Amino acid sequence: MLAFYLPRVDVRSNLDQLGYYAGHGIEVDGINYLIPVDAMLERDTDVYDEAFPLDRVLIAVEPAKQLRLIIVDACRDNPFAKTMKRTIAMRAIGQGLAKVEPTNPNTMIAFAAKAGFTAYDGDKGQKNSPFAVALAAHLTTPGLDLRKAFGFVRDDVLKATKNKQEPFIYSSLGGEDVALVPAPAVVASPPTPAPVPTRRSATTSLPSGSAPRKRGTSS
Repeated sequence: MLAFYLPRVDVRSNLDQLGYYAGHGIEVDGINYLIPVDAMLERDTDVYDEAFPLDRVLIAVEPAKQLRLIIVDACRDNPFAKTMKRTIAMRAIGQGLAKVEPTNPNTMIAFAAKAGFTAYDGDKGQKNSPFAVALAAHLTTPGLDLRKAFGFVRDDVLKATKNKQEPFIYSSLGGEDVALVPAPAVVASPPTPAPVPTRRSATTSLPSGSAPRKRGTSS
């Protein structure tokens, strides 16, 4: 079983696609594989049958019309390193996961740690990793651009791990802000009504020292 959240893509109406993986990952001959919880991997060649290539996930989100976001919260270490048999001594099995360069526009791939480094699961008693905790704190902030959100995630993880783990992203996003959760709509205040002009009565000025003329008299 592979712990990966990836909604089914509807190519007719889908605008954004988000994929999230939490677990172990391994790099073999330059290709990244996600390891299911029931994988045995007795031999290095079992990776091709029992693990799931990360490239397959990138293909699954290709139909998205606006945003393709893949988050890999993987420990980036090989839990089978001591027991896996090598069928070919020259086969390269790297430490951690290899770098990934997006081949499609508007794509972001976020890793819990840089290439060649491992990620922490968290202290005992904690249900989530430092990376997952930081994601929950910043990723769904309304109106916050993803690049800035992952910058805050990086800062939180570095602080929580005492600079031992640094998340890393590979992105082909453009110059416009891209928020996972849109900013709340701004309700415009009603216009202030214009003041109604007051009508003033007409008056006639009299020469100085003259009194008003009485009706029925002549001057």
